[in-house]
Amino acid sequence: MKRHLLTLTTLLICASVSAGDLTENFISSAKSLLPKKMDVSNIKVSFKRMNENQLGSPCDREGFIYGKYSDGEITLSEQLKKYLAPNEEIEFSCKHKNYYKTALSTLLHEYLHAYEDTLSKNEKLHKQNNFLSLGFWNLKKSKKNLNTYAERSPNLYEYSSPKEFLAVNFEYFLLDPEYKCRRPNLYSAYQESFAHTPFQNIECNSLSEISTSDTQRIELVNLDFKNVREIHYLFASKGKAMMSRWGHSMYKLVLCDQSWSLEKCRQRGKFLVVGFLAQVSDVSINAIKGILGQYPSDMTITSLDAMKRQYNRAELRDLESIPLALTKVEKERFLNHLIRIYWEYSGKYYFFSNNCADEAFKLIQIAKNKSDIYKKGVLTPVGIYKYIKENNLSKDFSFTNRELNIENGLLYSSFAPNLGLSFDNLKSQFKKSFREKIKAPNIQRRERNFKNDYKAVRDIQQYSKLPTLKRREIIKAIVKKKDRKNFLDLFAIESQANYVTNNELLSKMQSISSKQDSDEETREIFTKIVELKNIIIFGTNSENKGYGIPQTGDLESTISPEVFAAEEELKEVKNLLQEKYKTVFQEEFLQMEEANYNKTIIKEALKSVL
Repeated sequence: MKRHLLTLTTLLICASVSAGDLTENFISSAKSLLPKKMDVSNIKVSFKRMNENQLGSPCDREGFIYGKYSDGEITLSEQLKKYLAPNEEIEFSCKHKNYYKTALSTLLHEYLHAYEDTLSKNEKLHKQNNFLSLGFWNLKKSKKNLNTYAERSPNLYEYSSPKEFLAVNFEYFLLDPEYKCRRPNLYSAYQESFAHTPFQNIECNSLSEISTSDTQRIELVNLDFKNVREIHYLFASKGKAMMSRWGHSMYKLVLCDQSWSLEKCRQRGKFLVVGFLAQVSDVSINAIKGILGQYPSDMTITSLDAMKRQYNRAELRDLESIPLALTKVEKERFLNHLIRIYWEYSGKYYFFSNNCADEAFKLIQIAKNKSDIYKKGVLTPVGIYKYIKENNLSKDFSFTNRELNIENGLLYSSFAPNLGLSFDNLKSQFKKSFREKIKAPNIQRRERNFKNDYKAVRDIQQYSKLPTLKRREIIKAIVKKKDRKNFLDLFAIESQANYVTNNELLSKMQSISSKQDSDEETREIFTKIVELKNIIIFGTNSENKGYGIPQTGDLESTISPEVFAAEEELKEVKNLLQEKYKTVFQEEFLQMEEANYNKTIIKEALKSVL
């Protein structure tokens, strides 16, 4: 009996020693991963019961306290003690993939909190603008995170506070070989702050394909950083609408083969336009929702041609393309963050704060990574334009010579100047035609003023607002005199008027359809079109496999099947809407046909002089 007791006692002692060794080895392993500048020798580590519930998979939504730091001591959940032996097996699909690394990451996480506790207020890393900006924190109100609808996060707990953002990412910096590939700017920030380079020789296999879209279709583009020659600030000049008074902020990426000259690249390269828009789910935009931040703010990537159609043609606004003076490192930081936004970010759009300009300026801040630029707040596109000008952040762009910029492909002119020349040419020859009869006011005869029965049509804007049949009178007067230049000018101004007329009619039909008392089926069709367009424009595939910039194997496709399905459905729904509209809006469709017939008259006249 004594022999059995002695044997049992010996086994218990050995087990205790073995468990003690395992704990010490575990703590030593964690310390060996830390940067040299982190002295945690005085930090005590203990295990205690911290949870009533059982330790489940970290993928579960159920809350579980893994550890905490307080007053020089780290406490870990005792339920982790059985997982202190090194293990590389994949035991679950999220976060650190197994319980050993979960325990290890928890200790590293708390060591970071302990280290920060030794720093002065100004030295604390979670207060540094570099880390805050890379974590989508509001630099003016650092407790507010702007990544409201976060995608592809390793652990959403990172967005609970700047402190936790720093600690969560520190785990992955030390434990995940792919962290430098998935969040390259953050990896560099830790590397610089700690003079520490984990997984130095890891080769990245980041997906370089991104999707570009307009409101109709989507396509894949290979965004190889080596082929991005320049980054331009693309500024749409002020518009007439309330939300366009300060211009619009975008970026233009200039891509070409590395062997091309800069001039050839600017003229014949591939251009991608990057901007931030409110993802409007309503049939028409609601200003109150925009002011209160009730629309998501998402990045869009589209073609330069699409932007020229929208701004140069439709809105008669210039697009100024300002090459940014960026070093190689700054350009890489810009592109790294842009791609991370593409995959991870979805915030709230506020017309007067977190808007297109605010989102765009953050990219310049991160690219430059200087303390003075982080202190600067810019809330309007014009503000960014002035900042670039005043701080010499541009190259090869003239802020005074418009014609030189056009010649160098750095300004895409509004159609307005050429339309103005065409209009003036025709008006000078056909003054009597370019006038509109004044409607007689309903007043007593003795009070009438008979000075003028007509008023002149002064410019292309007024011409575009004329009734379709009045414009036809002018067209018929001009085509009587066979003159090729006049016909070309006439076709130009009538095409613009046709564009304006049709847009106004479509807006009118859309407005009527969106009202509660309109035809229910039509209203539902319009709502569906808005939904499908949002899927096409904002439909990045952000599956939860992995985090940050996807690596090979993370995604089956850059474009989700939902987007392809939306493309096809949109075609069907638009055809359905057109048939429905022809029934409900017969008068409006007749007006559109009349407007189109005006162009047909001019085309026939042109054939006679060619």
